[in-house]
Amino acid sequence: MSLIAVLLACATCYGDPQSLQTKGMNSAIWFMLGITAVVLSGLGVVFIGFIRRARRASLNQSE
Repeated sequence: MSLIAVLLACATCYGDPQSLQTKGMNSAIWFMLGITAVVLSGLGVVFIGFIRRARRASLNQSE
């Protein structure tokens, strides 16, 4: 009988939405997605800055 308790899935794997493990896992997923969005947004801002700087440099060279 004790072997059956070991084989049962935890609340996270089983999908109990009210479990603290499931809530913690969902929070961790949202946190990681947020970090990824911030990093990718930062890279986008840097590249837009590079493009603007290159356009300004090419306009100054052609004058």
